[in-house]
Amino acid sequence: MTIYSTDPTHLLHTAVETLAHRVLPELGDGIARIELAAVLEQLDNMANRVRWDESGLATSYDRTEALATELGLPPREDDHPGVESLRQRRRDIAATLAGTYRNPDLRPADVAAAVARFTTADVDDQISLGLRGGFGGWSE
Repeated sequence: MTIYSTDPTHLLHTAVETLAHRVLPELGDGIARIELAAVLEQLDNMANRVRWDESGLATSYDRTEALATELGLPPREDDHPGVESLRQRRRDIAATLAGTYRNPDLRPADVAAAVARFTTADVDDQISLGLRGGFGGWSE
């Protein structure tokens, strides 16, 4: 399960922190360092201006809930699920998947099929086009 369904502000801050504290110190003086500093400035500037796409969050939550239902989890009663609700639901799913082979009520083949359906839609929605080629079978 991908879990890129995070708060965009948090995601941008994480990118800035990684680039600033792990990549920038490894660069010598020169053009690359100056260009990275410009990128960091832009990312930092954007971080507090970007907001989660509510319809995208709802779609991701609905897809997650559909998988949860197929796995036999009881329905949640969130009227307006947020990012934390999505994260919790995916933790619930992960715990269920971890116990798949110990639960006689779940058939591994059915679980695998449900996860495959979920993953295909989730990767198409959550993983950038530039990275999909590394997953085999996904294209632009």
